Amino acid sequence: MKGRSRLWLILQAVLAAGLVSVVVILAHGALARVERASQDRARTLARTVVRAMKGVIRHGPDQEGRIYGILDEVSRDPEVASVGVVRPDGSQVVVRGDPLTSVGVVSSEERLTAEGPRLVIVTPFEIEEGCMAPGKCACGEGRCACEGGIPWSLPPGSYGLAIVIDARETASVRATIVAVASLAVAILAGLLVTAALLARSIRERERLAGEVALERERSRSLESLGLLAAGLAHEMRNPLGALRGYAQLEEEQAAG
Repeated sequence: MKGRSRLWLILQAVLAAGLVSVVVILAHGALARVERASQDRARTLARTVVRAMKGVIRHGPDQEGRIYGILDEVSRDPEVASVGVVRPDGSQVVVRGDPLTSVGVVSSEERLTAEGPRLVIVTPFEIEEGCMAPGKCACGEGRCACEGGIPWSLPPGSYGLAIVIDARETASVRATIVAVASLAVAILAGLLVTAALLARSIRERERLAGEVALERERSRSLESLGLLAAGLAHEMRNPLGALRGYAQLEEEQAAG
């Protein structure tokens, strides 16, 4: 019985460890999927905006400020903290939303970094011809005359589109996944502890039952010994009585 309870406890521990491993693997996979989805959304948004901007500029001067309109529309997204066009050295050309910080030098490849609860993506793009201004412009070779004397703000060259995405919602989802996984592990640990306490209780009950059985056996043995002693005393009393009677008779005859 004792070996059976120990085997049951071992099986419970193995099962709990297996379930904990499954929970950890599932939680890790869910966190990876959430992180990947957030990054994919940032990349898709940045590439879509770059294509839209290049399409506007490619088809002639931005006479209606459509580039600014695109950036304004992107900045209205609740998850977009800021969006803007930067030069290769990281200096800002135009920004919508919060000020762009820590953009760094624009490289030839797209860069995605995490800054606390925010994601910063910088997507490089090339402008071959055209200009960008908030009003009507008349652009020619190397110059751009815009309303109000606004200079050519986006001459041909290399640029980067920087978008800062507020990832607090993603962080909240990650925290929820971690909390659920931690709760599941805690429940499994509690079940394992309960199983261990139950097995210990079973062993203690078996020990007490064994002690009670041993005490009963000891009581039966003492009772049997008592009955045997009483029988022996009874059997010895008759011969002793006969000897005492004979001794008294001999004494009386000797006196007479």
